[in-house]
Amino acid sequence: MRFPPIFFRCPLLATALFATALVLGSMVPHGHAAEPGPTSTPEPSSNTSASSVFTNSPWSIPLTNYIALVLQRSEKLQADATSLRATNLYSRAERGIFEPALVGSVEHNENRRQNTARDVVSLGNSLFDERNNSYTSALEFLVPSGARIRIGYSLRELNNNLQFGARTNGELETFIGGNIVQPLLKNAGAAATRFAIRLADSNADIAKQEYRRALLQLIGGAESAYLGLYLAQEQLRTFQESVHVAETVLADFRVRSETGKASELDVLQAEADLSERNNGRRDAEQKLAEARARTAAFVATTERDLQGILTAEPPAGVAPEKLSFEDRWPTLFDFNPDYVAQRKRIDQEGVRVSFARNQRLPQLDVRASYGMNGLGQTVGESWDAVTSGEFPTWYVGAELRVPLGGDAKSRHELAAARDRQSASVLALKDLETQLANLLATSIHRVRNSHASIADTETTVRLNRTLLDTELARLDVGRVEARRVLEVERDLLIARLTALAAVVLYHQSTIDLEILTGTYLVKRGVESVSGDLPMPASAFRRLQGSRREFYLKPSGATPGPNAPAERAPTTSTSTSTSTSTSTSTSTSTSR
Repeated sequence: MRFPPIFFRCPLLATALFATALVLGSMVPHGHAAEPGPTSTPEPSSNTSASSVFTNSPWSIPLTNYIALVLQRSEKLQADATSLRATNLYSRAERGIFEPALVGSVEHNENRRQNTARDVVSLGNSLFDERNNSYTSALEFLVPSGARIRIGYSLRELNNNLQFGARTNGELETFIGGNIVQPLLKNAGAAATRFAIRLADSNADIAKQEYRRALLQLIGGAESAYLGLYLAQEQLRTFQESVHVAETVLADFRVRSETGKASELDVLQAEADLSERNNGRRDAEQKLAEARARTAAFVATTERDLQGILTAEPPAGVAPEKLSFEDRWPTLFDFNPDYVAQRKRIDQEGVRVSFARNQRLPQLDVRASYGMNGLGQTVGESWDAVTSGEFPTWYVGAELRVPLGGDAKSRHELAAARDRQSASVLALKDLETQLANLLATSIHRVRNSHASIADTETTVRLNRTLLDTELARLDVGRVEARRVLEVERDLLIARLTALAAVVLYHQSTIDLEILTGTYLVKRGVESVSGDLPMPASAFRRLQGSRREFYLKPSGATPGPNAPAERAPTTSTSTSTSTSTSTSTSTSTSR
């Protein structure tokens, strides 16, 4: 890059422009690549050319409306919101473990075999032939204590060659009752039963903080770009006024040269000063174009927009604010997304340690069952036998399972869970140190930038007064024009420095609010209760190549090469499967 000679003759101007470039550079958002999309502007008539519909008129938008437009159009934010919704749905899905299940089955069994000698003596027949039908229904569910309960009803239709009687085609056997399996050590209690639910809830909380961080980065970057646009606009206006003064001085020199009151060297010097200011104006125009492109990218548009060229309004006035580390640190502790998310991770690791400790216990389960039996030649007779209560069946018992090798699997899982918990605590301590240093630095930056505003404004007023005095003396011929240019150069440097100081103060305030996590609440994006905006899905946005969009006015119908939008399709698949596997062991029955 080639610098004009004024940079080498005036170090203060070079320093001011360098600081301005540094402020603009710091406003470039990190990791943001918003893809421009079509707007809702009506399509122009077919007899209007694409180049004639674009306008260079300014499109001024307040900061609050600009932030609302960013929330509406950001596809990156929509993707993050979709991921957050998916995490919340996974958390709800884990609660389905307590949902009761209705199980039903129908079975048909045929068996034909020869009897052994002992069976022949006891049964009186050398052949056994049976055809049975079984109908079962049951309700199964899990309770928070870890117990699995099954309440069911079964009806068996028995037909075999051992049955006698002329008025029957078989026997009907009925059972109604339930059984329970309650863990006493391993997998016992609500903490172990709700382990997956607690993990899913922690993941949802962490995902919410990550979404808040994405919001902070997006909207904070958008406001920084908006401030950069305002700074570039004011810099260009300042250089334009400086060029006007240089043109006035040059015209005065040329008049004096014609009358012999100024030399040709003075005219050449004035022309050189005007060229330097024109170079500065062109650089300011380039910075303005870059700032406008960064600002437009956040709202998915370009300068080729029918609404006009995006322009920023002046920021709010500078209000002194009492800042102290002791007041801001508790706020950061409660609202900084990174810090809150790390605390949630520690809680999550604590849940894993608690579950792994439970898995180290032996497995001791209590099993119990109780029911009523019934038998008859009809369904009614079999049910009457059940309701009579004369044929109960029940059992109770315990089952102990102990690994002989000391359960190496659960032992190592517990050790790993404890190490992960320790690592999360150490990561939190490291994050606390980093955030504390950043908070102290941000507070100092806000204080210093606020103090700089008053100093630079004083310098601007002084140089403006000097310039007005020198211009008045120039009109009466009591001062040389070169002196006017020198004073005007000092005013130019002071104005650029003052603009950079104001923008730097606002940028420092934004950084401090983002660090403490209060930025979204102060901008009205997040409610005090913590509710966050969830933008609508972007699936119906223009997909694929946007070549035609940039060749046509914004809002025009895409060309033949642009992919058409597809209506959402619905696919429904229903699959029903019922099966049961029942094993009943009775200790006492009648």
